[in-house]
Amino acid sequence: MSTDHPGAARDSVHERDYSEHPLVVTWEVTQACQLACDHCRADAQPGRHPDELTTAEGKQLIDQIEDFGSPSPVLVFSGGDPLERLDFFDLMEYASASTLRTGVTPAPTANLDQTMLERFADADIDRVALTSWHRHPRYVRLRTENINSFVRRQDFSLADETTELVFAAHGTPQHYIESGSEYEEYVREWCETVSNRLGVSTYTLGYQNHDSRDVEWTEPAIEDSLADIDAERLVIEPISFMHEQSETLCDLDIELRDETIDAGFEFHRVPIPYDNPEFPVVLADLVEPFVADIDPSEYGLQELSNDESIDAFCL
Repeated sequence: MSTDHPGAARDSVHERDYSEHPLVVTWEVTQACQLACDHCRADAQPGRHPDELTTAEGKQLIDQIEDFGSPSPVLVFSGGDPLERLDFFDLMEYASASTLRTGVTPAPTANLDQTMLERFADADIDRVALTSWHRHPRYVRLRTENINSFVRRQDFSLADETTELVFAAHGTPQHYIESGSEYEEYVREWCETVSNRLGVSTYTLGYQNHDSRDVEWTEPAIEDSLADIDAERLVIEPISFMHEQSETLCDLDIELRDETIDAGFEFHRVPIPYDNPEFPVVLADLVEPFVADIDPSEYGLQELSNDESIDAFCL
């Protein structure tokens, strides 16, 4: 039985035991953020939480993460907005001086200006994550072509009745949806757009939810969606990610793969096209109206924050 998944080749090359050497460690360094995004899983708030780790405690945490040894994980500073911490660069530079690779996921607020980007470069940060590109035509095309290319390499067809296309979307707590978030609408919109481009009339959508939080999540959960599929093989497309990390290499390639095989399906997971040369062009297009002094609405960008004093946009 086929168990094709992108993580398999990487595991054999790097000899990484994920139970001992995680690929990514994400540290939500603060809940503080100037934005009010309904989908934020960090429960962001205007001010910092009093129980946040101190600078000294943060450095101790970094030391503990470094103790995982080689191959070392990528340490991602997240939030909230990590730039709301006055000691952020102190912590980042401490991590960069270690054996760890580093990343940061800043919020798109006034904090994130050219000076801040230059400081990122000076701090030797390996990765900076950006968001909100799912409606860009070039991005839709590159993800669609990536699925087609993968299927051709496996020598089967999505038009075959024995093959089911499964979109795996990042889950979010249901109370965010009930408070007015349009996240589910965006997910369905993406699935319809991509499936139409692929010429696929039916597909399955499942959400990757977090069991660690005792709240109601978006449905159906990806593992529950398997019960309604009448096919022999599954092609899993992780639509919420633009890089390989724990929620693809572990949650999908290990946990979902095992459940899929136990249920009698073949498992084929589409790799993330993070190295596609078209992707930087998409990001450049998103930045262009701001550096060229063009009204962002002309590019389909809309206000993200409910605070009029903050200039933050998404597609």
